[in-house]
Amino acid sequence: MKKYVTYLTTALLLSVCAFSSNAALIVNNSFLANDLELTESFEDFYDYGNLFKASSNTGFELNNTLVLMIVSFDGDFGLVGLMDKLDSTGGGMTIALTDDSTTQGAFTLYDDPKETGTTSGNTITSKWNWGEGFTDGFVYTFGDITDVDVTLDFTIKSGISDIVFYDFDGSTQLINVTGPNLSLSNAVDPTLVSVSTPNSMLITILALSLLLMRKFKTKS
Repeated sequence: MKKYVTYLTTALLLSVCAFSSNAALIVNNSFLANDLELTESFEDFYDYGNLFKASSNTGFELNNTLVLMIVSFDGDFGLVGLMDKLDSTGGGMTIALTDDSTTQGAFTLYDDPKETGTTSGNTITSKWNWGEGFTDGFVYTFGDITDVDVTLDFTIKSGISDIVFYDFDGSTQLINVTGPNLSLSNAVDPTLVSVSTPNSMLITILALSLLLMRKFKTKS
């Protein structure tokens, strides 16, 4: 019995660790942002022009806000940017993205396709302009998630008053970003610790296992 309970407890702890294994990047060297694990490609998730013409349709869009998030699918990791919401009054902004990673990434989706960037060294400068009732955005796919060194510099013309980063660690939450630029890295910072929230059922089963172990120990 004791051996059985020990095996069960070990298995449950491994299960919790498995559920907690998300990719995370350090944003502005101040907080961790965990990825959203997708069941479809980045392009399908962005859903360009499907329900609404020339716009994203993810459900994460926010009015007058640049929404950023890390996404993953089939071993690939990317940065999604969503500009404004469908009931917007329109706007425009420029982003200069510098990728100093050993293996550089690339923009794999521009909204709209005509709004491509110009490259100078490791920096890609892209301009977006969207009309009333539309959104804009992009998908940038990282070259290697274990070696990320990316900086984004923002120049906002109109239509964006806030920049937020989604974090998908246990529960979805928004983190406000201040300043005209943003950095992404996976450099080790001992002051930053990511603790995922285990599934409630796993916690319950684990607690019962520990009670069984205690009961067995009392009888012996």
